[in-house]
Amino acid sequence: MIDSDQAPIWVRKVGLERWLYRLAMERPSRYGLMSVAIAMAAGWLASAAFRAIRPG
Repeated sequence: MIDSDQAPIWVRKVGLERWLYRLAMERPSRYGLMSVAIAMAAGWLASAAFRAIRPG
């Protein structure tokens, strides 16, 4: 190694990522219920899509 350098990198959450992080930290029960609802909806939509493309 010939040389080395260090510099601070500031990272901050913005937009949807920040909203989800704050929701999870400040209202975990609401975040959990929302996550379950999204998972159920995704499963139902996938099931409906596979039913629609299944022959017969």
